[in-house]
Amino acid sequence: MRYAGRTMNRHQAVECWSQSGPTAQRLICFAHAGAGAAAFQSWSAALPAQVEVCALRLPGRERLIGETPFQQLAPLIDWAVEILTPLLARPFVLFGHSLGALIAFEFARELRHRKLPAPQGLLVSGHGAPQLPRRETPLAELSDTEFMTRVEALEGTRLTEAFAHPELRALILPVLRADFAILENYAYTAEAPFEFPVRAYGGADDPLVSAEDLALWVEQTRGSFSRHVFPGHHFYLQAQREVLLHEISHVCRRML
Repeated sequence: MRYAGRTMNRHQAVECWSQSGPTAQRLICFAHAGAGAAAFQSWSAALPAQVEVCALRLPGRERLIGETPFQQLAPLIDWAVEILTPLLARPFVLFGHSLGALIAFEFARELRHRKLPAPQGLLVSGHGAPQLPRRETPLAELSDTEFMTRVEALEGTRLTEAFAHPELRALILPVLRADFAILENYAYTAEAPFEFPVRAYGGADDPLVSAEDLALWVEQTRGSFSRHVFPGHHFYLQAQREVLLHEISHVCRRML
């Protein structure tokens, strides 16, 4: 089945992992720009046994490498809702890092618009509150050389080696450009805050997102809110994986 020229095969667009035994809660994850579902493959082993980790794979990467990537957020969210709705029958929490945080936020809003089940909580990482004006210099329209230089400067992208190979570079660049276009084309619209909890995470030395930027996520909820700042840069969650997953485990247990 197709949706706006993109796959609707949920076995290709979603990956889920769990420990042995029944699960009672889902952690639905959205990755950063250029990444796929594999970014979360190892998470279930570090989370409570009752939590199933599910990750959305966007078009243009991994099993969907032949699909055209989105460049606008609205059609991406429509597609994501169609893909993920079957997973919402079980209690769920949303997690997103960087671009994924913005996707998770607008996904939660679209669930509310459609009167679909609400998440138990929204966990956002590496992205300032969406109502803040964008301060970064646009990257999507830069030349390939300039674009790659700027992207490589983001600690943790680990793309330098891939960019050195023409075949890999030809696969990666269109996806990255499309993902950055989503961020750069985003226009925030004010709506009522959520009723469920929001947790904001980030790196203390993130050049893109300050602790104050994270703190302003409080405006997006009437429920409880907390901010957690870890050592590290924009991709702090690689070096701080164990600590972050311990925190997410605690949050999931409280929300179940």
